[in-house]
Amino acid sequence: YNIHLLAVQETGHWDPDSQLFTNYTILVNTNNPTSSLSGPGLIVRNNLQPEAVTVLESSESDTIWCQIFANGRRHLIGSIYCRPHNSSNSSSSSDSFSLVTDDIRKALRYAKESNISSVRMYGDFNSRH
Repeated sequence: YNIHLLAVQETGHWDPDSQLFTNYTILVNTNNPTSSLSGPGLIVRNNLQPEAVTVLESSESDTIWCQIFANGRRHLIGSIYCRPHNSSNSSSSSDSFSLVTDDIRKALRYAKESNISSVRMYGDFNSRH
């Protein structure tokens, strides 16, 4: 298989093995050290020229964003982890989901202001039933 982009969630304190992912850039959100389950990441093939978008980073939510260049256009890619409603690391499920939706709004604004062609989000939203 020829994987170009892989979004991962619940990386916890994972230390990526650079030998396993040669020719890839590995981006992991480690802004929330209190959660062993948090930590979304993106593993992106280097030929897509991935660049972390640090202005979208947050210490309160579990998201990570990067720009890639494909088919002559820039794209914004996000990996999102929304904690389950019974998580001990979140005050409430609505707080966690609210933080993530705020981050998504901020990413969409950033994409529009930066003339980015498309926004793609992948993740574990721990569906609310």
